[in-house]
Amino acid sequence: MGRELQKRKNRSSRPKVRVPNSRKKALNPLGNNVIAKNWDKKQTLTQNYRRLGIAARLQAPTGGVELTVSEASKQPTRAAETHISEARVERDSTGRIVRVLSGSSAPRAASAHKPLNDPLAALDSDDDDNDDEDMVDGTAKQPAPAETKWEDWGGISEDENDNEVVRALVRQSRLPVAKHTRFQSEQESEWLAKLVAKHGDNVRAMAWDRKLNPFQQTVGDISKRLKRWRKAQAESAEA
Repeated sequence: MGRELQKRKNRSSRPKVRVPNSRKKALNPLGNNVIAKNWDKKQTLTQNYRRLGIAARLQAPTGGVELTVSEASKQPTRAAETHISEARVERDSTGRIVRVLSGSSAPRAASAHKPLNDPLAALDSDDDDNDDEDMVDGTAKQPAPAETKWEDWGGISEDENDNEVVRALVRQSRLPVAKHTRFQSEQESEWLAKLVAKHGDNVRAMAWDRKLNPFQQTVGDISKRLKRWRKAQAESAEA
């Protein structure tokens, strides 16, 4: 039965559904001219950004990170071998070690609470010494308050180690941004002229007019449009 169904599918004129693979589509950056000129379509987005010296994402990576050639060829370091030695110890009636009698690997054998060449014994001893130094006449010494230094941010500075692409992006970011002026269409100007002819300066009545304001523009939106419209009317009258 299954074989007959497959034959019927092959004879059918209905085309097969093919899901497009978006990963095979080459990226074509159009947002920035500097990045578009230096873009390599044979590389992925992360590889292009790493080559150009730009961060692909601001947050930490959530998955695997591609290793470079130097990182992949690096041999893993082996931990230092521990030196094993013997020592004679003295125990009490409960079996607890009281002191170490002999042994070259126990530099702090006199320590009763950290015997048998414990690597943490030196750290604990240093902490005890620091605690004693911090005590003055039985009271804890208060740490000196750190001076807070505030520095003003001077913007993005060019580094000598940056490549030419990063320098071009920094120079582009320092250029002044031209203010975009929005022009009203002829249809919008006619609509505002009808509102003014009917309601005058009563913007609230314009907002409640169901016939002339079918899209229910708010009072604030109509006020902004009227301000821009009156300014354009004054400029055209002067010209």
